[in-house]
Amino acid sequence: MSDYIFSNIQNEKGEIVINWAAGALEQISGYTLDEFNARGGWVSTVHPEDLEQDARDMEMLRNNQQVVSEIRTIHKDGSTRWVRSYTHPVWDSNKKQLVGIYGAVQDITNQKRADQERESLIKELEAKNAELEQFAYSVSHDLKAPIITIRGFLGFLEADA
Repeated sequence: MSDYIFSNIQNEKGEIVINWAAGALEQISGYTLDEFNARGGWVSTVHPEDLEQDARDMEMLRNNQQVVSEIRTIHKDGSTRWVRSYTHPVWDSNKKQLVGIYGAVQDITNQKRADQERESLIKELEAKNAELEQFAYSVSHDLKAPIITIRGFLGFLEADA
């Protein structure tokens, strides 16, 4: 399984912490549930370059909006994983505030690698096509030049004859 589902709650300090997970949490993060929470939870595994995106996602959840997001996380072994998270706020209508989050996280690392490889191949093909066009233009030009010269000499011969 390449996904895990989770439930987060707001603890006594007001922090949102994971209280339940099923599926591939350990496979995706490298951490058991207890290790994950002890490390600092979700935010502690988010790739540094994606922290702003994660903060925007949290703001949407705090505004009682669902979020689907793709970001990178750092696995316990230090490798980077791409994940797609589907998160839903748990809203306290009386307090008008976020009190928890539930959702699912899907490992999309292989899909992202395939997409990057495809993009790389497309760029390589575009470069090869540009080279071929340039070559065809050069060959065409090189073949036309002697014909123009021959026509010029034939014109002289015709005028002399």
